[in-house]
Amino acid sequence: MKNFFFILILFFSVVGFAQNNSIDSLKQAADKSEIDTVKVQIYNKLSNMLKGRDNKQALFYAEKSLLLGKKNGYLKGVAQVYKTIGIINLFKGEIDSAFLYFDKSLKTFEKLGDKKGVAASYVNIGILNKNIGQIKESGD
Repeated sequence: MKNFFFILILFFSVVGFAQNNSIDSLKQAADKSEIDTVKVQIYNKLSNMLKGRDNKQALFYAEKSLLLGKKNGYLKGVAQVYKTIGIINLFKGEIDSAFLYFDKSLKTFEKLGDKKGVAASYVNIGILNKNIGQIKESGD
């Protein structure tokens, strides 16, 4: 049994170390990239890796991604980062804000004709509505 716990602790240490290396590598890649759409994707990936662990940092990178995506008219990147910001807000318990960003994501994916993005947006909105129902039930 002691061996099992040792292996488990070792595994999570390695995973945490590897993820920190990935975050550092992505930061360096964003700094080096001269292509704005690539930066949008990298910042959004950073945000996704950080959400739930460090929501403040996750939101920082999501906002960088959003500003750059809007500036360059990169709507697919904008739609993806709206979804990410919605999830971050959900983690923070900011339900209204989460819904707002999921809705923005949905509308942007619809504008692009991106059926997978539209479907993912509906899933996120459905999960949010289910959670709202559970919160209301627990308050009764």
